[in-house]
Amino acid sequence: MAGCIAIMVYTFSVIYFDYTSCVQSFSYVQYDVETITAGDYTVEMNVSKDQYDYWLKYYHQKNNPISECAQFKVYIQSILEERVAEIKELGYG
Repeated sequence: MAGCIAIMVYTFSVIYFDYTSCVQSFSYVQYDVETITAGDYTVEMNVSKDQYDYWLKYYHQKNNPISECAQFKVYIQSILEERVAEIKELGYG
């Protein structure tokens, strides 16, 4: 009789810990999905002095009301969009 009770307690404990582990795993995924920020999609890239000087010489407009940083951002964005558009469609979508 005592052996049967011990097996039942052991089985219950294993099932309970497995259930608790699954619930906590789901809670972590749910929290991660609910707290998506812009930092999750931020790309950091290094710009050399030569690249910046090239942009400054050929693309920067001093009389433009947009700030220098915003002009550089628009320039980088347009270059990246052109490069992405040149990538061949692989049929995944």
